[in-house]
Parts: sequence; structure tokens; C-alpha cells
Amino acid sequence: MKNLLERIKRLDGAELGRPASAEDLAMATKKLTRNNLPDMPEELKKLLKKSDGLIYDGVEVLPVNPDNMRDADYMPRSIVDVNQKYAFSSFSRKWQGALIFGNADEEIYCFVPTRNKYIIVDRTGYDEYESFDSVTDLLYSVLKISM
Repeated sequence: MKNLLERIKRLDGAELGRPASAEDLAMATKKLTRNNLPDMPEELKKLLKKSDGLIYDGVEVLPVNPDNMRDADYMPRSIVDVNQKYAFSSFSRKWQGALIFGNADEEIYCFVPTRNKYIIVDRTGYDEYESFDSVTDLLYSVLKISM
């Protein structure tokens, strides 16, 4: 994961968030649980501890604390806010128990605990494009970075 973040830092136009604190992660977990939403997998928490959110070339990994990504031109939504928005949508009916952690123009990135997979889903019909064993593999793929 460290290698991935180092490569992202070198990409022109990439923006990485400040590391999420233990308090940021605990608060997000509490809010997800309170709203009957799935918790973040440990690998995603490790990523957010190093960079709470990232943006590059239309790809976004959502932060747990938007203040860690804020700049003058952009204020991201948090993982909690996005999952609350989709909680009663056709996405949640089709992907019950999935946690959305990122997106791009035509894609949603989510973790499906029942399959222990990170999935790329079409934003309109919610069909599966591709699945990965790790968040790192998914990000290498969508950011088009060679390993």
C-alpha cells in the first residue's frame, strides 16, 4: 500500500488527504453502525490512516473526515454520508451489505463483506464490472498504475 501511495503522490494532479486519526475512524465506525451500515474493512482503514481520501483523474476514494481533504475548490462527501444516501436506494437492494468507499464518473467502488471482495459497479444499473481481492489491486487498476 505504501508503494501505491508513493506512486499516486508523483502523479500530476493527484491529491491525497491528510491521514485519518484513530478518532476519525472510530467516529465513522460508530456512525455506520448506528445507521445499520457495514463497517469498513481493515485494509481500507489502513489506507485511510495513511491518506484519508484521494482524488486523481476523476477517481475518488472517500474520506471518513472531509476536513482531511478540504481545499478551496473542493469539499468531498464522507464515506458515512454517501452510504447513508444510498441506504434506501436500488443500489442497496442489489448490493445488500455493501459499503461504498469511492467512485468515478460512471463507477462506484464498494466492499462486499459476504464475498470479501472489492467491487467496481456501474453507477446506473449497478451491474458488476470487476472484482478484486484488495483495495490496493482495485486502485492500481482504476488509476491505471502499473504494479
